[in-house]
Amino acid sequence: MKRWQCRRLGTGLWMIVLIGLAWSMWTYRLDALGVLGAALPECFDESASPATAEPYETFEQGIRRQYDGAGRLLREFQVDAAGNLHGDLREFYSTGTVRYQMAHVDGRRMGLEKFYRTDGGLSRIAWIDANGRERAAASFLVDGQLSNLQCGHRPLLEELDRQWCGFAGQPSEVVLHGEHGPVRQESWLLGELQRRDELDEWGRLRSSFRLINDEQLTVRYFPNGQLKAESTFRGRGRNQAEGLREGREREWAENGQLVQETVWKQGHITHSTQWYPNGELKERRFVKPGTEATSQPVLRVEHYWENGKLSYRGAQRGGVGVGSHKRFDEQGRLRLEIRLDPNGTPLLRIEYDPQTGAVLQSEHLQPKQGGTSDTAAPHGRGYF
Repeated sequence: MKRWQCRRLGTGLWMIVLIGLAWSMWTYRLDALGVLGAALPECFDESASPATAEPYETFEQGIRRQYDGAGRLLREFQVDAAGNLHGDLREFYSTGTVRYQMAHVDGRRMGLEKFYRTDGGLSRIAWIDANGRERAAASFLVDGQLSNLQCGHRPLLEELDRQWCGFAGQPSEVVLHGEHGPVRQESWLLGELQRRDELDEWGRLRSSFRLINDEQLTVRYFPNGQLKAESTFRGRGRNQAEGLREGREREWAENGQLVQETVWKQGHITHSTQWYPNGELKERRFVKPGTEATSQPVLRVEHYWENGKLSYRGAQRGGVGVGSHKRFDEQGRLRLEIRLDPNGTPLLRIEYDPQTGAVLQSEHLQPKQGGTSDTAAPHGRGYF
């Protein structure tokens, strides 16, 4: 074989070796990438890689769609000719499932509002009226069990509430659940709550509500089952205006002693009494009707020491102290008096000898220009 033929043969052999090495490295790289792709798929998923482009939006046939930099739909909504939201607005998770949906009319929230979980399950549904107020709502746990319910005057939640809210011809029986089990048992009729029992985490009765003969009875209990508070008000559900509240409230201490009682009439407190845990009177408030000179009623207030002796007596009109305000020592003996005019301005301060009741000192309080006395605390409170 000639020399030039040997050189050509050697060059060819070297080329074959180099090509073989390159092929081996390429196949090894593909195998390695395959192993990594199986172990860490998110690292090789182009859709999961950080967006390098800017978010953008499109507008077509009255529907505006907003996307992130990776081209994933974030939000879509309809607009009217004036550019106001009109129709459904929907927001999406990065997976493409709906996160939130809300109906709009002329730019205002009105109609059904829905919240969804990442798996597509409904977590909450509500009905919003024309004034933006929530009129009916229901919430759900991950397993679909009902966790909260508010009924409207008619079925508003895509017929889901027809049975729950008692629109099927008879009172409903609904159990509401928390993460660890039942938390409330309710009964509704024609969208009005008839009965509710609230349970603690151990299943003990915490509070109860009953609608009986047009009266709302609410009772709360201590953990040992003893009565804690009770209220009875006339009126039915949404037909009872808060400003026209009429009824009675009472509270007890854990030892069973009544500690407070309040009476309401036409939305105002007419009587309120408090007791110490030992049963002694603590405070008393009662309203006297207005006189011919003024239509505003007068609130009389009395405070007592724990031994049952009177410690303070005074009056208010429209939240302003008026008339005579007296302080007594622990034996119930008068020691100080402040007299105020009908505007609440202190006029006279009198100190008494608790032993004899004689006046020790009498001071006329000179009002400043404009009708207020020289005091840092209005209505005489700074003079006690």
